[in-house]
Amino acid sequence: MRDDAARPDADLAILLGADLAPLALEQASDQAHRQTLLVVAPPTRLDDTDRAILDGAEHVHVFHDGPLPTLSSWILDRLRVEPLGTVQVTVGAIDDPEPWLTEVERAIHLLRVELATLRERGRDLDRNFLANLPWLAESGSLASLAGRFTGRPALVVAGGPSLDRNVERIRDAVGHSLLIAASAAVRPLRDHGIEPDLIVAIDMGPTSRNHLAGIGRPAGSFAVIAPEAHPSSWQQLGDRCFALPGRSEMTRWLEPFTAERGSVETGSSVAHTAFFLARELGCDPIVFAGLDLAFDGDRSHARGVNGKPVRKLREPMAAVPASDGRGTVTTSERLLTYLSLLERHVLETEATVVDASEGGARVRGTEVMTLEEAIRRFFAEPFDARATLSEAQRDPVLLDADSLRNELLSVASRLEGIHRLTGRGLRALDELGGVAPDAPAELARARAAVNEVRRKLLEEEAMLSWMRRSMVASWLETRRMERRIRGLDPGAESEARRCRMQALRAAFRDARRASRTLAATARASAARLQRAEAVAG
Repeated sequence: MRDDAARPDADLAILLGADLAPLALEQASDQAHRQTLLVVAPPTRLDDTDRAILDGAEHVHVFHDGPLPTLSSWILDRLRVEPLGTVQVTVGAIDDPEPWLTEVERAIHLLRVELATLRERGRDLDRNFLANLPWLAESGSLASLAGRFTGRPALVVAGGPSLDRNVERIRDAVGHSLLIAASAAVRPLRDHGIEPDLIVAIDMGPTSRNHLAGIGRPAGSFAVIAPEAHPSSWQQLGDRCFALPGRSEMTRWLEPFTAERGSVETGSSVAHTAFFLARELGCDPIVFAGLDLAFDGDRSHARGVNGKPVRKLREPMAAVPASDGRGTVTTSERLLTYLSLLERHVLETEATVVDASEGGARVRGTEVMTLEEAIRRFFAEPFDARATLSEAQRDPVLLDADSLRNELLSVASRLEGIHRLTGRGLRALDELGGVAPDAPAELARARAAVNEVRRKLLEEEAMLSWMRRSMVASWLETRRMERRIRGLDPGAESEARRCRMQALRAAFRDARRASRTLAATARASAARLQRAEAVAG
């Protein structure tokens, strides 16, 4: 990924070294659309004047005085919402650049994984969010839980292969810890008669349905669910639930209708999210079980996670240090990225973090011990976690159901307008493509029709931003066409025009598909809210 030559077509420029500060400013001014990250590696210092100028530049972000292990998280925090195309990395005067390059590469890899997920499932995220609103409206506020478990131990259980070896031992932690289970761990725990205090579910696809199908509603468990999780999670767990805040355009749109919803992040995996939750609630220590982030032979999960035999996985493998310090274990590139991110967050955590999985990869920053030892050391004092959860869950997240229902109907109407408008746009593009090049009057009329649709569509900028995740594919196509146009000779106007039409067609098509689906979902959720109000009344 390293490239010391200038690449004006790159979407992202990462500059390693304080001496590249002038280049950061130059690139920001020349390419206003491009994000530039300037990484100043300690103990190098940036001139105060340069720092002030760079801080004021809209597209420049400066990593300064931070330790190396926090670089990946810093990059992700700034770029997670940006679809990522080409990347240029320039190395300046920096001692031992290889560790810094490794951190950059890991962050960029995860961004690309997330982008690929958005490209494939972005429309599902938006549709799930709208479909889940009636359940979300009845959920409790995580803000009411913040700090309620300060100093209490948490046991965070994931569904890794090591869970098979110590699931029975977890029974000794019940009633002596806040037992938080990732959705993948629920079935193995239930198979052994163990009910977690909190279940965390974030999967946007039907995976979570496989995790929870057929086990019935957990008798005493509460749940923390992402707004964009698959609706099956809400159907299964939604009556004793807290909603994760989220940070999308849609969740920001929801804020005026809800109480404070807390600040727990939705992590890259459900295990990350469960860890963030324990940290936000004030738990100390936080003990991991079943968190392997590696394979046991050909298995990535404990037996019974999906209620069926675990499939063999065929992925490229990498060797990483084992948690017990004896040799290495195998992991995939995806799990390695998750491991790297978890290590960064552990190193930033004030609470004691213990890895008691007894298997899997070594997580830097954790104390390693057996689960038996962790329970003996930290889980001696009994306490009633569910009483605290029950009390907090009484604080509803929704402030005004009637206003939310009316807003949903308004949103549906605007989306239906976009659906009609983009249909006109696609027809106008077809007409423009059929006009002969030697018919200037007809060309002018056809172009005017396309531009009129484009102008009216841009007037709906707020709704387009709202649908952003559903339109990642067309965003990428637009960026690809922009790069192609920049590389054309000045006289290649016909090819440039073709590229612009292709980008517009992709945008109209994606907006048309997304608006139709989301409008129907919004109307359905508004109707469900109205029925719920009628029953409550």
